[in-house]
Amino acid sequence: MDIIVRADVPHLLDMNPRFGGHYLFAHVAGANLPAALVAWAQGRQPDHDWLRATVGARAFKDTAIIRRQ
Repeated sequence: MDIIVRADVPHLLDMNPRFGGHYLFAHVAGANLPAALVAWAQGRQPDHDWLRATVGARAFKDTAIIRRQ
């Protein structure tokens, strides 16, 4: 979300609600963000365990350009 503040009034410039590139790491660490989002959309509080991540979890993400032959 991009917001600019002018004269103490915030103005929303852009909003891109999606799972970003860091979602993978929260998932690997045990957080259940989709369940929390569904709960919030239904007006409920998510289970605290859904937002808790395991300390020390490891993950790796790589991006590569693949040339077609």
